[in-house]
Amino acid sequence: MTKVIDLTKEAKEEKVLKPIELKSWLDAESREIQELGPCFVDAGWDEIRILCHNYRDSGLALMFASNNETQCLYLGKVNDGIV
Repeated sequence: MTKVIDLTKEAKEEKVLKPIELKSWLDAESREIQELGPCFVDAGWDEIRILCHNYRDSGLALMFASNNETQCLYLGKVNDGIV
């Protein structure tokens, strides 16, 4: 197949994807929500499940993150959903 490049159109900027941003987490022992400074999900989690996109009308998603050793509930922004 032949690739066609239209030089009459302006080049589009490539969209920079935003990763999942964590705002707070649930402390299982005290059962209180602990605030985080702005932080983004790192690759340390094996799985992140989005449980609810607008938890209690907060505008934040409720997410469950887990790996072999740890499980945690987070509130944050899904953004473009990348890690």
